[in-house]
Amino acid sequence: MNNPAVQINLLPKDQFFQTALGRVLKWASTVGRFLIICTELVVILSFAARFKLDRELTDLNEQIIQKSAIVGSYGAIEEEVNAIHKKTTFMKAETEQLSPTEVLDLIAKRMPANTILSTTQAQPNTIVVTGNALSSNDFSQFIRALQLSPQVTNLNIDQIKSDEKRGTGFEFSIRIEAKK
Repeated sequence: MNNPAVQINLLPKDQFFQTALGRVLKWASTVGRFLIICTELVVILSFAARFKLDRELTDLNEQIIQKSAIVGSYGAIEEEVNAIHKKTTFMKAETEQLSPTEVLDLIAKRMPANTILSTTQAQPNTIVVTGNALSSNDFSQFIRALQLSPQVTNLNIDQIKSDEKRGTGFEFSIRIEAKK
């Protein structure tokens, strides 16, 4: 007894879904449901991420406020350090310069007897000397003595010419760079 299998279909097939337009609409509604579900998931995830990001932003702003207060508290200390640095720089520069007595001592000890100075100008680490020497030998002795001095770092002869007022000797101008 072979009974043929009986098929019962409670939802009859609509002939509209067999047409091209029906298949397109069925596909669009199926794909549309998935797109709506995916879109809702993205919206829910972005909403949850927004809470997390807002919390991080609040924490960062609090840290900035705290660190700004710390940096601001160091402002007075920084001003004091800068003032001390300026003073020490000034004092260091002052101690490295030759005093007027040291300038005169440097020149007087090395000046020959027949040499006369007319002006001596002391600037920071530079001395400009003008004067007269009776002979070229006296002038060369003066230059040589200055060159051998450990305090003299550089020596420039700015001008040398014969002394027209006296008729003998040389007028000179020397620039001496010296250190302590």
